[in-house]
Amino acid sequence: MYGDNVHRAVLESGQQITGVTIHLVAEEYDLGSIIAQTKIAISPGECIESLKARVLELEHELYVDTLSKIATGYIQLPT
Repeated sequence: MYGDNVHRAVLESGQQITGVTIHLVAEEYDLGSIIAQTKIAISPGECIESLKARVLELEHELYVDTLSKIATGYIQLPT
């Protein structure tokens, strides 16, 4: 599941937390080893568009942070 479908499912399920996960690439979607994760609280009255925007901002921050940690050796990737 991806895109609006994820955000819709999270909101419809009544979850109070969502987040971002960065995986190693694998043959099946989202099944690679987890490299990094972060989470945010879902605001009262949150809609798909507002949640999508907040998660996208979080993704951008996490990608930069994760790539920096890989480049400096803080995160070791399997060879």
